[in-house]
Amino acid sequence: MLLSPRARRQKRALDRWQASRDTPHRDSVCNAPSTNMYFCVNGTVAPCWLYFPNRPPTWSPERSILDIWRGPEFTEVRQALADGRFIGRCGTCGHDVATGNRPLAAAYDNEHEIGEFPTMLELELSNLCNLECIMCSGELSSKIRRTEGRPALVSPYDDSFVDQVAELLPHLHELRFNGGEPLMQPIVHKIGERIGDLRPDLKVTIATNGTIINDKARRLMERCNIHVNISIDSLIPERYAQIRVHGDLHQVQANFDEYLGYCHRGGRNLAVMVNPMRVNWDEMADYVWWTVEKGAFLWFNTIRYPEHLALWNLPAGELAHIHDTLAAKALPEPAEGPDGDVCRGNREVFERFVHSQLATWRDEAEGRPDPVPVEPVPVPVRIGVKSG
Repeated sequence: MLLSPRARRQKRALDRWQASRDTPHRDSVCNAPSTNMYFCVNGTVAPCWLYFPNRPPTWSPERSILDIWRGPEFTEVRQALADGRFIGRCGTCGHDVATGNRPLAAAYDNEHEIGEFPTMLELELSNLCNLECIMCSGELSSKIRRTEGRPALVSPYDDSFVDQVAELLPHLHELRFNGGEPLMQPIVHKIGERIGDLRPDLKVTIATNGTIINDKARRLMERCNIHVNISIDSLIPERYAQIRVHGDLHQVQANFDEYLGYCHRGGRNLAVMVNPMRVNWDEMADYVWWTVEKGAFLWFNTIRYPEHLALWNLPAGELAHIHDTLAAKALPEPAEGPDGDVCRGNREVFERFVHSQLATWRDEAEGRPDPVPVEPVPVPVRIGVKSG
């Protein structure tokens, strides 16, 4: 059967993606539904934060974690991806594969066995949070929800959920706690106690805004194998306060140093997570210098919403300016051997963002209708930030 030119291009892109993957498991174009379960604050469950079926399964005391894992919703997406089909919102990863960008699917490529049980859980169990970040919403921030005048979210997760997670601990390779702010949430500490009792070796990754480090957090760190992802969206105090409302960059940096010392002493990972947006894109090279100096890993998230903060929908000319400005930035040079691994990795993250993601958005913006209008955010004078 002869393929159309478009189908041939898609096949070549898919072949390149399959050949590039860092996993022995390539029978499916994405392993998320065969390894991972992502639990949201409202009880809905999906293979990742991006893909949800039209009628997503919902955890409850009547429908257990394993009932969902073995249920029709996960089975359907597993089959589609095994057939090479990116269905529904999996199309976002399909588009990234077609354009040569790193898809979210890559986050689920590893050596975890694929079998009867999930090997990773991503738990977004409460919206309890102490910040009102401008790119967030009341679904993931209790503080924003109060400001909006909406009633508090009631979490569906109870002690029976904690018990079910504990039963899965022998099968897990990693467990991740995501927002609001996990370290404020009692259920996170309940699960942490069970992990400390039953699987203290299990890799536990906490995504935190870095504002909290107290006795409860330190107990969690003492009893569990904690790896830390800290979200820091500006290295300029005034701008940071504009983005992460109620946050104080100086306090976060002090907490960061304590978390970093803990991770370095235990051979654990600490990553700085950044959301490149219209209000902070000019700092992205600075993060490479800062994280390399600190010995921390770097990661850039992709912000698509809210649209007035996103980069992807800017006009081609503005995206070209951002691309060219960042491409001209000097970056630190890595040392020889393992000592240069962090630098090489962080440079790769930056270069992939600039030369692949931004370049793709710039090219796609040609001929697109006018972008979403944006109100300018005042930019403070930059002081003492090394950009090379």
